[in-house]
Amino acid sequence: MQQDRHRTGRVPVALYTADQDAAARSRLVSLSRCYADARGWGAAEEASDVSVLTPLDERPGWKTVIDALEQGRVRGVVVGPAEAVAVNQADVSALSARLSERGGFLVVCGSPGRGECVPQGPPRRTFGDHLRRLYLYEVSASPYLRT
Repeated sequence: MQQDRHRTGRVPVALYTADQDAAARSRLVSLSRCYADARGWGAAEEASDVSVLTPLDERPGWKTVIDALEQGRVRGVVVGPAEAVAVNQADVSALSARLSERGGFLVVCGSPGRGECVPQGPPRRTFGDHLRRLYLYEVSASPYLRT
């Protein structure tokens, strides 16, 4: 039986990436986690592999992801970037179809250099924010409220 929700009430996903550099793998997994968190998904599984040259089905980290999907521990896979699992968009589409057949989904998040996931912090205020907000309030207020 496949579970619909993670123990936190969020859709459980696996985070996967592949890179030779350990620091890069860690950054990519963090990017994938940020991407999943922004969509309300819970990271139930994390896996990575050292080589992108090894065929995907022969990688131990990818096998962990597939096992988690087949056992119902995760509902989808967040991969970052696409080069970790495929050479081109056609391969990504084919992989997505394969995962769909198993009852899961595949999401590819962008590379860290493209700024796909920016950590959330306090909103950035600019010099004219107060005046813009005041103007928006005035133009949106009912004519009956104006003095």
